[in-house]
Amino acid sequence: MGVEVVLVGLLYLIVVNFIAGIFYRKDARSVYLNGTYSVSERWLLFLALFGGSYAGLRTMRRFNYRKHASHFRSNFMMIVFAQVFIAFALILYGGHVNGWWDGIIGWGRVSFIEWRRSMGW
Repeated sequence: MGVEVVLVGLLYLIVVNFIAGIFYRKDARSVYLNGTYSVSERWLLFLALFGGSYAGLRTMRRFNYRKHASHFRSNFMMIVFAQVFIAFALILYGGHVNGWWDGIIGWGRVSFIEWRRSMGW
């Protein structure tokens, strides 16, 4: 069950980032050509909140896009930091529940005990 969940999650992120990339690119192109925004900030932040933050960040960096809109960038970066924090917490929790860390922790304990014995402690 774990592999299927990960694959569905990755597929979801790929699709959402593709859609977000289209909207962010459309807005960046509109700003470049017309000097006006064509997509609302709410919609762009909504896409970032539900997984499109990678595409938004790439578009903002690549096309030097919305660099003067400090309120948009601060909201966007808060979303990115929250997603990174949640992903890190889920990885740690999943590793604890599913026993991913047992081999690493067990190996470390065994090697430390063997090292202490070899030192004569």
